[in-house]
Amino acid sequence: MPARALLTNHHFKNFAGSELLTLDLYQALINRGYEVEIATFLYADPLKEHCQKLGINVTNILRDSLQSQEYELVWSHHFPVLVKVVLEDKIKFSKLVLSSLSPYEPLESIQIFDNLASTIVCNSYETKKKLETYLSEDSTNKLHVFPNSVPSSWFRFFDSQKTLSKTIQKIAIVTNHPPQELLDFQKYAVSQNYTVEIIGAQHKFALVTPELLSFYDVIISIGRTVQHCMAIGIPVYCYDHFGGPGWITPENLKNAEFFNYSGRCCKTIRNHYEILDDLCNGYGAALRTVPYLQTYARDFYSFDKNFDWVCKEIGVENNLSESAVKSVELPDEIRIKVGFLSQLYIRVLYESNELVAQLSKSQLEFQQANIELNNLKHLLQSIEKSKFWKVRKAWLRLKHMLGKHT
Repeated sequence: MPARALLTNHHFKNFAGSELLTLDLYQALINRGYEVEIATFLYADPLKEHCQKLGINVTNILRDSLQSQEYELVWSHHFPVLVKVVLEDKIKFSKLVLSSLSPYEPLESIQIFDNLASTIVCNSYETKKKLETYLSEDSTNKLHVFPNSVPSSWFRFFDSQKTLSKTIQKIAIVTNHPPQELLDFQKYAVSQNYTVEIIGAQHKFALVTPELLSFYDVIISIGRTVQHCMAIGIPVYCYDHFGGPGWITPENLKNAEFFNYSGRCCKTIRNHYEILDDLCNGYGAALRTVPYLQTYARDFYSFDKNFDWVCKEIGVENNLSESAVKSVELPDEIRIKVGFLSQLYIRVLYESNELVAQLSKSQLEFQQANIELNNLKHLLQSIEKSKFWKVRKAWLRLKHMLGKHT
């Protein structure tokens, strides 16, 4: 019987950071012969539609039960989900990987189960430095950087991609949170005859693939998109709501990497004129840097290499079907307090999800009513313009005049 693995992620809705990493982990485990399940508190489109098309196994644990009580491997993002499956659903497991993807986002903190973890991974040295401020010495000793990593299919795409344009014509801004200067940049660059598209929430919302990115000459983005651009040899300009260093070069690479290419390495803010000037003036040098960055990505950001290292670190290089699973034992005082807080959190989250669903339904009903109202307005306007309506109005005027003379 194949070994089972459980991945936890607080929400599974958007084509965004933790969801995309979870999809990469899911595929890596499937390729290694595991039966894999994803546990989440929020499962919705557009990612839900994508997963259903591909047969990806996702469970909304606020509504449905997990498909198993025993897992040889649990890889956990976002501790509230882990609290529920361990304390309420009472799963058993053999190996536990705790993962943090941010130094400041509360959901990404490592809580409660660090002493039970086989290893703890984080996405950058900035995040590692933050975790070291509150984890115990024992937990810190098993803390490692697992950088945003790129599946092998992206590296293969580099070898077959088209020749890069010598001049900038098409630009993509990949972000779910564009700052005002990038919105201004889009309008300004378009007015200067560049093609500029924003890929992300509220704009062109799509799964980022090598084929999608390769359509453009330059990508403006932060985080994991930077490493993925490096892997396929697309010049990448690191900038978003934290500002950023701009073009990634051999000189600023290590500092940008320390902060997960978030832009926090320098927090340099530019206006839309400065961004376009910087893009145009630095594009030639960026093209010459592409081979260096692609080689660097292949050496340090290969998903297969980095995932294999984690598996070796926790002793699961092969399928774990023979590994013994065990229940989790916590001191009664901690278990009771955490269990109470978990139930409270889940109740609030569930009610919040219900309110969001009701709001969406009300908005849809309002939009439908508004459409029907507009249809009625158009109908009345067409009636008023008709010959029948004009004759009727004339008859009423005549009738009114005759009434006055009787």
